[in-house]
Amino acid sequence: MPCCRRLGIVGILSVTVSGSAFAEPDLKSANCWLPFCRHVAAGHNDQGDAFMNGACAGLIIGLAETGQSIGVCAPESATREQAVRVVVRYLDQHPARTNEPFNRLAMEALREAWPCQR
Repeated sequence: MPCCRRLGIVGILSVTVSGSAFAEPDLKSANCWLPFCRHVAAGHNDQGDAFMNGACAGLIIGLAETGQSIGVCAPESATREQAVRVVVRYLDQHPARTNEPFNRLAMEALREAWPCQR
């Protein structure tokens, strides 16, 4: 079960069961987001959790469109899937870092792939 879905189950259980300790998934980590981003990168937006697939794409596109203020200068011809593939490839190349915040790693990936010329 994807870690992001487990949060709902953990929330329900924590309300109904007192005294038990539950480890919540790290919703900010790349580990949590990577499965959804893989669907988008492969063009399979309708597989798995469509909402979370869209959230992954939206976050990455938002970062890519923020542009020079964060040091990302994506080509105008770049597609949503290309931007997501850039991030997925970066995460695949840095598996030891996937416990780190997804948005930070996504920004690093986009900067590395599409740096702004100074």
